[in-house]
Amino acid sequence: ARFANLAQSPKAMGERLLEHSQEDEKPKLYPIRFVQIAVYFFILFSFGFAQNAFAPVQNVVRDTYDQSAINVNLLAMVIPICNVPLSFGTGYLFAHRGLRFSLITAAVGPLLVSGWVRYAGSISGVRSFGVVFLGQVVGACGMPAGLAASALLSETWFSEEGRTIATAVGGLAPIIGSVASALVAPAMFTDGASRDENYESFSTFMLVMAVANTVVAIAAGAGLRNQPPTPPSLSAANDRAHHSETEQISLRESIRGALSNFHLVTLMIVFGGGYGSINALTTLINQILSPLGYSNDDIGNISASMGLGVVGSFVFGFLLDVFKRHVLTLKLCAVASGIFFLLFEIFLYVVPGQHPWLLFATFGLQGFFGIPIVPMVLEIGVETLYPMHEAVSAAFLWQSGNLLGLVFVVTATYMQQPCVDTPQPGGGSACVYQPDSMLHAMIFLGAMFGLAVLGSLSFHGPLKRQEYGRQQREELARPLSLNA
Repeated sequence: ARFANLAQSPKAMGERLLEHSQEDEKPKLYPIRFVQIAVYFFILFSFGFAQNAFAPVQNVVRDTYDQSAINVNLLAMVIPICNVPLSFGTGYLFAHRGLRFSLITAAVGPLLVSGWVRYAGSISGVRSFGVVFLGQVVGACGMPAGLAASALLSETWFSEEGRTIATAVGGLAPIIGSVASALVAPAMFTDGASRDENYESFSTFMLVMAVANTVVAIAAGAGLRNQPPTPPSLSAANDRAHHSETEQISLRESIRGALSNFHLVTLMIVFGGGYGSINALTTLINQILSPLGYSNDDIGNISASMGLGVVGSFVFGFLLDVFKRHVLTLKLCAVASGIFFLLFEIFLYVVPGQHPWLLFATFGLQGFFGIPIVPMVLEIGVETLYPMHEAVSAAFLWQSGNLLGLVFVVTATYMQQPCVDTPQPGGGSACVYQPDSMLHAMIFLGAMFGLAVLGSLSFHGPLKRQEYGRQQREELARPLSLNA
């Protein structure tokens, strides 16, 4: 019965709100909304930076701490591992405790502690890979709450005209952080350095991350607010009136209501397959490119080209705020990104020789069209489940992306062909990975991304929140036209 009440038509949902908004609250925007989105951006940026900090220098970390490739990959994989069970409760947490409390306790707190735990594992006298890993686990426990807040924050603080851009800023922050780490991490180490020198460089790297996390935590405590005095839009005003009812919905009911929505399940396939494939690709980029003879600098530059996705996200975000063609834009971006994913694989294994700039271009264009899918799907997810709490759809979508990303990383790692004993110029032999050792893994990741593209082409779900806003604007304008 509760979900039947939640699924009522936009016109029926608005009748109570219309009377309330005319007498009491009017939509209004506050300048402090930019502080909210900026603080939130740096929270998720820090999570994304930590997740990918070790992938561009996997060989250095592996040799310095004498760990296997799968153990080093676990430093990134632990985040989706923790995300799977913890994300179930994020929608419930935000609905009951609000934006500020939930972000500071469930996201910022673990972020702050994780930085200093990682640093403790790197200092002289400790130098424990297990302690560094523990720091990653602590940080991973905070990321689900951080990710789930994106659509909620944009709905709470921004109008319909700026909502897509605001969601893009939050949704893209971890990806921008990941790209930044691809540039910073290789710069922290010197090629050919001794093991002791690498230890010192690694410790400095962990200290920089810990200090940066501390600054973000202080900014979050000082800058985050729960909500503005009055709502920024008609749909946000409806949420304030309506969430008093949805807060009473149990976690089990929220899960059942979301998973029974066919359109949201389709979006989970799109988001999970697309985000999971790109996440696995960026995590394994060193294992893919190193056997082909690319240097750490080449790998860092190619990884950083994914930053074109940030440009693409703001371009498409602006277009969506103007034209509101979310579903069509999703389909076009998915197809284009799939084409450049295929070209990236062709330049890796079909065209002979090394082509760092072609890889840079195709990887970057894959990001230009593929990364905007993240905020797009987050926005469409809110539209699909409206008026259910915004954090519910975001939690399920991020969970699908992290879960499938984890599965893809593990599967692709085990699909890597074993190294082969190869004679060395100075005598002796070494176990060396062959250039095509990750070919089967790349075919697998390409196929999974292809499934996400097919899922986007099959999606035809309703945009309930947009329809509600349109009907309410018509209702509010009607008395004015009669008086005229």
